[in-house]
Amino acid sequence: MSGILLSACGGGGDGGGTPTPTPVPATAIPDTLSISGAASSDVASATAFSNSAAALQGLSFVWNFGDGSSSTEASPKHDYAKVGDYEVSLKVSNTAGASKEVKFQISVNNRAHVRGLACSGASDSGWCWQQPRPTGTSREDYFFLDAQTGWSVGDNGEILKTSDGGKTWVKQDSGVRTRLWAVVFADADHGWVLGAHGALLRTVNGGQTWTMQAVGFNDGYDYGNRLDVIDAQTALVSSNHKVRRTTDGGATWTEHAFALSEAGSDGTLWSFAGNTLKKSVDGGATATVVPSGASGYSNQFQLVGKDVLAINDFSSNYDYTLQRYVYKLLIWRSLNGGASWESYEAQGLAGMNSYGSKVDFIDANKAYLVSNGQIYRSVDGGRNWTQLVSPPSSNWNSGSAQVLDDGVLYRQTYHSAAEHYLSEDGGVTWNRIAVPTTQLGNDVQRLGAKAWLSIQGDNAYLSTDGMLSWRTVGGVDPQVAQRSMVAAWFFDAKRGLGLNASGELQETVNGGTEWTVKIKNLATPAYGASSFQFISASKGWLLAGDGKVYRSTDGGASWATPLAGRISISAFHFVDENNGYALARDYADNSYSGKSVLLTSADGGLSWSHKADMAEGLTGLQFASPSKGLVIGQNGRILSTDDGGKTWTARFSGTGVALNRVVFTDASTAWVVGGDGTLLKSGDAGASWTRVLLATNATLSSIRFLDAQQGWIAGSNGTILLTRDGGKTWTPQFSGTQKALNEVFFVDGRTGWALGVDGAILSTGTGGI
Repeated sequence: MSGILLSACGGGGDGGGTPTPTPVPATAIPDTLSISGAASSDVASATAFSNSAAALQGLSFVWNFGDGSSSTEASPKHDYAKVGDYEVSLKVSNTAGASKEVKFQISVNNRAHVRGLACSGASDSGWCWQQPRPTGTSREDYFFLDAQTGWSVGDNGEILKTSDGGKTWVKQDSGVRTRLWAVVFADADHGWVLGAHGALLRTVNGGQTWTMQAVGFNDGYDYGNRLDVIDAQTALVSSNHKVRRTTDGGATWTEHAFALSEAGSDGTLWSFAGNTLKKSVDGGATATVVPSGASGYSNQFQLVGKDVLAINDFSSNYDYTLQRYVYKLLIWRSLNGGASWESYEAQGLAGMNSYGSKVDFIDANKAYLVSNGQIYRSVDGGRNWTQLVSPPSSNWNSGSAQVLDDGVLYRQTYHSAAEHYLSEDGGVTWNRIAVPTTQLGNDVQRLGAKAWLSIQGDNAYLSTDGMLSWRTVGGVDPQVAQRSMVAAWFFDAKRGLGLNASGELQETVNGGTEWTVKIKNLATPAYGASSFQFISASKGWLLAGDGKVYRSTDGGASWATPLAGRISISAFHFVDENNGYALARDYADNSYSGKSVLLTSADGGLSWSHKADMAEGLTGLQFASPSKGLVIGQNGRILSTDDGGKTWTARFSGTGVALNRVVFTDASTAWVVGGDGTLLKSGDAGASWTRVLLATNATLSSIRFLDAQQGWIAGSNGTILLTRDGGKTWTPQFSGTQKALNEVFFVDGRTGWALGVDGAILSTGTGGI
């Protein structure tokens, strides 16, 4: 029994003692140890890390994420609280005491700040449109298949699509940044876009992807290029008496000399010039003259359907017996594609004036003539005409008239005010309608029985009830423009204040996605400069464009304006909670122009006093301390002071352009931006200046440094420049707009905004990159 116990305890046996355990070899750390993870991530979004040794046993891991946080997991996830560039390190050790360390760079962004907006880069990167939406880019053309589905194109290669009648638009990637000015779809999938410098794009999936077509029609001045789409495979691009045609969806193109006037639905091309009518059935390769017998000098040519052709000639002669001009309309008409013609003089047009007159054939027999604000109707191919009665009675003053799609008639008449009418039965009955602005516009398209599209410049308006009401579906809503932002200040990535063009103070708590009116009628709307400056979360000032500086001590909840009357301020700056400076005009002498002065405040803007008379044409100022400051102005003028503004010394800037903004980044370093791409730097508080060469000649309006290394510049033509090396180099950023940008503002290295003309607000969560 005792032997059994000994054996169980490891004793007994042959008395050789306890065996020595076999050593377990330490796990080798891979020579190619590496970290795997996304090169960029977002705040408040878990970032996953792993490494090439994560699956091996017997290793320990120590991660440092670069923000003071760490982990001992093999493949951890980490949430970064702040944006920035971080160096992630991993130390891997084994049981033998060996270790190896590797590092990894990650850029943490704030893409949630702009999610859902139309951005200049992919995956919510670059600069994105916060206002207006979807964008404020100039729109050159619209094309709607029906009342729900449409596209628009414009500057910077922008293509937008709507599937809900213009309520929302989704940006499509065109792959180009040139201006696009024509869009046509053959059906819901197959479409073409034409742009500057020979750009021609095609899609076969409704715009999900666009491919560039190798047409080669960049003839220099190409704004007059014309795009015709015959069907899903056949398209024409014509200009400068040339026609390029594809019949295989853009795989191959032919080019021929042919001055295109009309393209038939069957692909037949027609050219009418100098009373000569030509026809081509092979894309312009060959053309035959079609004798029509037409003569005269003011001919109008019209193709109706496939076979009906009409040539109209207006002429006038002075009748000395009647003591007035007598106008005449001759019509040449073919019903068989030009094989035979008939001609006749139109009758019943006694009140016609040939100037600006136009004939519209609806079919072979029905036609309308608009002349001198009146509408005439013919039902026999233009031989005889009847003047339609103006709605609602003939004693109303005449207005404008149009023939719309399908022969629908539009009249604008005047009594005490303009009234608008529509007729769908040839002028027998007229119904009162509404117009989208003050007029219907010249580009009106029918999309359905009750659906109409009116395009007026950048804007498009849609009616789905037979023109009884309209809504803006593209461009800038006038009501939005009236409340566009003229100045803004952001306390952090979420909260900001803005002053709109109506003088209302607005507030955002979600980074500018939405704004609410905080104070109505804070200031009288004016055209002067507007700007905010907050010295802390509670204390700040606002120049509201009306020449007054408003003061807040509660974070913008309330405002007061101590200065009023004869003084009109154009620029201001506070160096601390008490000491402030302002450029102003003093009208104390009751003169029309007043005089330029410098005002100072020692009590945070409660009171202001005259400090010095100043030169004319000054535009901006900033102080590095209560004693040292700079003012800038027209003609390259820079002045500096060392005594708080009492005396000023003129400094040599080396330029004669207008200077627009000056900032200090520390007590000695100052920057100035101005016209013609001018950027000046001083390292001695403004005593001397050097020109920093930039790859732009834009007018630069704003410069702001986040810290000693990171800064941004904004200016005309959508110009934005970035430096991350303290201004040694500046990199252009694609803003996605050609509008002038007047202000740039950042709260951290990734989250920023740019304000521009027409209420444009751009935002970025990636530092603009």
